[in-house]
Amino acid sequence: MFFIFFISVICACTLFYLTHPNQKIKPKALHTRWRWVALLWWIAGVYVATATVATSTAIFSALTISMAVFGTLPFFQLFFGGQHHAQ
Repeated sequence: MFFIFFISVICACTLFYLTHPNQKIKPKALHTRWRWVALLWWIAGVYVATATVATSTAIFSALTISMAVFGTLPFFQLFFGGQHHAQ
């Protein structure tokens, strides 16, 4: 169950990041309605985690994973060849 939580939080954060206009992974940002899908997916992941661990642990884990994902996603464009800036 915790693996499902982990994957769902990572996917939700990635989807939320891809809706931002300043993201560099895709040429064009996703429509803003996907933000609501990402939020619901994130909440569903936390709900799944509360089935296996305490609520405070689930929320803390979700926030920690979210911060790690949001901190590393901007660097993925370097590896996957997003938009390059010529100098």
